[in-house]
Amino acid sequence: MKFAVFCGLAWFVLATPASASGFASFNAGILAHNNADMNGTISNFTLALNAPDLPPVLRPVALLDRAEAYAVNGDYEHAFADYAACLALTPDDYTALIQRGTLHVLRREFEPARADFVSAVRARPALPLAYVREGEIYMTEQKYDDALKVFSDGLAASWYTMHFYTLRSEAYRLSGRFAEAKKEDDAAIARDKDYAPAFLERGKVLRDSGDLSGANSDFRAAADSDFDDPDFKLSLGIAQWESGKFDDAIRSFRRASGDDDQTRYAFLWLYVANTKERWPEHDLPEKAAKIDKQNWPGPIIDLIAGIKTADGVFAMAKQDDRDGRKLCEANFYVGEWQLAQDNGAEGKRLLDAAVQTCAPTSEEFTAAKFDLNRLPA
Repeated sequence: MKFAVFCGLAWFVLATPASASGFASFNAGILAHNNADMNGTISNFTLALNAPDLPPVLRPVALLDRAEAYAVNGDYEHAFADYAACLALTPDDYTALIQRGTLHVLRREFEPARADFVSAVRARPALPLAYVREGEIYMTEQKYDDALKVFSDGLAASWYTMHFYTLRSEAYRLSGRFAEAKKEDDAAIARDKDYAPAFLERGKVLRDSGDLSGANSDFRAAADSDFDDPDFKLSLGIAQWESGKFDDAIRSFRRASGDDDQTRYAFLWLYVANTKERWPEHDLPEKAAKIDKQNWPGPIIDLIAGIKTADGVFAMAKQDDRDGRKLCEANFYVGEWQLAQDNGAEGKRLLDAAVQTCAPTSEEFTAAKFDLNRLPA
């Protein structure tokens, strides 16, 4: 879209020599944004927005991209100011509403987030993401009937239907309505017999309802699919781990590496799966050394590699932990690390803390509950 804006305005800019400075800064901002250079994005768009000759049609784009860069840098106040300025110029900007709502969610400001997602639905009712984001808020609040209504609205209005089946299944499953949950996954599989996420979610439904044989059959079907998204492989491995299929989980975690964030979490889960086996992989420290650990959960990887202490991990977790996610993850992964060090009492204490601090929709919440049930009383 931004390239189209560039092309469509080229004649205007070239025909107006005085506008070159504003447009040049704007174009440099686009290039910096596309190269994930957040500081360059901010500085160039600031120059562009301060240039009196910047074409008005480009201001919302500059504000939106600068807001995203501020958010990535953790400067939420400037990000919110830019989103507000962008929406003042273009009140129905779907992307601005989604991004601002998502930022509110990160700060656990659910009501303004919900308002943004509702506005996004009104602006573009056929697009699925706003329904998903609004429903996820209700899931976090454990208001599963409200989530089901939003997901059903999305299923009726959006062109992207398959994901809503598995979202509704998850809402039914987390509220204990297993028969209804299974019907959602059955419906998805009836529409697409190779839709791996439905097999994964149905496996979780069967597992939670006590049918481990059926669950593992669905997990195998999911693993045999061609669904090659690293996030899916990670979720599949976690489900296999929760069912006690540690060898299968290890294979899934090995296949889950993608971008830096996925690679970090795939390594953590690979470690957690290995701790349940008598013969863990000997090269885990070597693998840890190759991972970019500058960002969270890097400190936990340093703990596993013997570089950082558990106290050091929790000190890092408390820094800029606005939504509580870091403390949740520190409790769970350090708890698993303590179990691997034969510190059973401390491991159990931290897993109990994970159940208390993690969002009920998080993988760590469910995994902590499963592992607590595996531990001796």
